[in-house]
Amino acid sequence: MRISDWVIYLSNESRPKELMIEISTHCNYACIHCFRYGARDFKQCFMSKDLFMRVINEAKKVGVRRIIFSGWGEPTTHPNFIEFYRETKSRGFEVVLNTNGYMLAEYSEELVKTELDELYVSIDAIDIELYSKIRRLGDLTIVSRGLLAVKEAKRKLGFMKPVVKAI
Repeated sequence: MRISDWVIYLSNESRPKELMIEISTHCNYACIHCFRYGARDFKQCFMSKDLFMRVINEAKKVGVRRIIFSGWGEPTTHPNFIEFYRETKSRGFEVVLNTNGYMLAEYSEELVKTELDELYVSIDAIDIELYSKIRRLGDLTIVSRGLLAVKEAKRKLGFMKPVVKAI
């Protein structure tokens, strides 16, 4: 393939190994640094079940091994988040969730029981007042309870996953 002065050669075995899927552009927070507020004509929406199924079917076909739920919105706000997550795990994908953590307490046992591989929680500050200024509409106490619920579910079920990282 030729692009301007560049010549790009791809091996026939070249395939994406991971795929980030944005199932929701909705968010339950209004963070001061969110780039959504700078986007012209930005519309909040949820990915349809049909589109989601097409995406993961194609991902499986081309050899993607790792699916990352992330994006401009909060994945856990999607009404079918758990259904989409379970479908992805059932197909043998390694699954990563990037979240603001607000819904962790509700989903903790399911995520641990089905062996979510990695959990990234965006925190930005450990001081409650500063956190609430950065992550407007967020509540660090609720996020902390969610993280504790994940830890307790791992202990109770005897699982090592998910690997949890605060970012």
